[in-house]
Amino acid sequence: MSKQIERREILVFGTIEEDVARDFLMELNQCRADGFIPLVKICSGGGDLTAAMAMHDALADEDWPNTGVIATGRCMSSALAVLLGVPLVHRRATANTVFMSHAIQNIDSRDLPDDLPVMKEMAKIPCEVFGPTRAIAIKLIAGMME
Repeated sequence: MSKQIERREILVFGTIEEDVARDFLMELNQCRADGFIPLVKICSGGGDLTAAMAMHDALADEDWPNTGVIATGRCMSSALAVLLGVPLVHRRATANTVFMSHAIQNIDSRDLPDDLPVMKEMAKIPCEVFGPTRAIAIKLIAGMME
């Protein structure tokens, strides 16, 4: 019988800024160095997009495919980029999480250049954040229904 690898939680609460991203990257790297699978819990109204993209890129590391992200409370603006750092099967949200994007869902992802894969992903929100079964609930919560 193989040994199950344990998860370690990394908390990201509040505005995403450079120092938050730096601390997150250090904690993520330490978690991985210690042999744990990271489980990120994020509650953020967003913040600095470049800092969020650094967090996204670190989460998207193919050497750690089982890293998970759970949105709780709120996941808005640049925090969505962090959520999209892991594959769909590793994204979760608590029941009362509120999502918000800046009308980016009106952009057709086919119109974006291929060298902007995260923007292409964000353009698919809310339909693909948690799969089609939750799309209507997410649209209602985020105020995105027409």
